Amino acid sequence: MSPIHIYHLNTQLFSCLDSDYFDCLKDADWLRVRALRHDTDQQARQLAYATAYWLLQAHTALSAAALEFEHDTFGKPFVPQLAVQPVWHINLSHSNRQITIAIAQTPVGVDIEAHQEIELQSIITHYFPNDPWRAGDLVSLYNLWVCKEALLKAQGIGLRIELKSVVLREPSSCFTHVLNGPAELSLEKYAYALVECPEHYSCAVAIYGSEPTLQTQTLDLTQLHALSKLTNP
Repeated sequence: MSPIHIYHLNTQLFSCLDSDYFDCLKDADWLRVRALRHDTDQQARQLAYATAYWLLQAHTALSAAALEFEHDTFGKPFVPQLAVQPVWHINLSHSNRQITIAIAQTPVGVDIEAHQEIELQSIITHYFPNDPWRAGDLVSLYNLWVCKEALLKAQGIGLRIELKSVVLREPSSCFTHVLNGPAELSLEKYAYALVECPEHYSCAVAIYGSEPTLQTQTLDLTQLHALSKLTNP
């Protein structure tokens, strides 16, 4: 299986970028950006979409200008133009100051969550009653959360079922499969793993299939500028 590419970037990079970095966004993208209420969320979505276009340009034979996101019935972005060549799938996640983008040649889901103090026991009871949680461990809870969300995003349904209906094996950096899940979702065909990410966050990726290799990169301002200057033949 070809590598799964994971990219992290900080939303604070937004203010360091010139307006031409965002010229690749299409009218439909701007509508989705402006649909968000808060400026910080708009900036994060704008940065995520633009960077995703530039990354797809780097991975394909198409220019960012020729690419355009559409969204399926569950809101998951995809690029229909890629159907005529090796298919590339993309998924985005944003939490606090971090954006994570996953690009793969198989259905993929990614989730990143900033650690916040929460009432652990009620969350476990409601969402994770049968999962391998280390009692009292906030990070363990967030690891379960990002793995379940990544799985459901890869499958395509997103958080539209009860999370407790999906039972995981203990999350780790090695890809593994669910212990149990709704038969109609065929989650046994997907694998999930934790992804290295900034401190005080949890991140996971899930893919259709098994035994992929991960390539994880944190993008800085220099790399974003370089991406946007690439031109493909």
